[in-house]
Amino acid sequence: MPDYFSVSIGQKRGNSINETIELQLRSMDGISYPEIDWESELELSETSFLDFATERLTRSMAYGAEILPTNTARDFLTEFKCHFGTNARFFTNSVILEDGRIDDRYSVTEDVFDCALIILGDCEIGVILLTDCD
Repeated sequence: MPDYFSVSIGQKRGNSINETIELQLRSMDGISYPEIDWESELELSETSFLDFATERLTRSMAYGAEILPTNTARDFLTEFKCHFGTNARFFTNSVILEDGRIDDRYSVTEDVFDCALIILGDCEIGVILLTDCD
């Protein structure tokens, strides 16, 4: 089970996508992370985001054990996504490699494993933050 699960929704602030995401992450307790160019390689299509986010919500990052039924995770994500409109953009701090493996090179916390699932709408930004210490 993730050690920490947090959801944050806020007004879109900042002059760029990178600044908007940075400001929202900094508004969440315990967040410290390096400069990340979110737009360059961390943006996902809606379908890829929903598939990836569902996997992250249903399985432990440390051991891969099931922690939440797939249907429950997908329903939560579908409902959460609706708050950001049809022009929403989707980001994560994990790089999904061509062979399907996940490269967690961009940590946003000091925990061993973390995953930021970010939806950026026209007026709001939403972050689902998962961390796992072991």
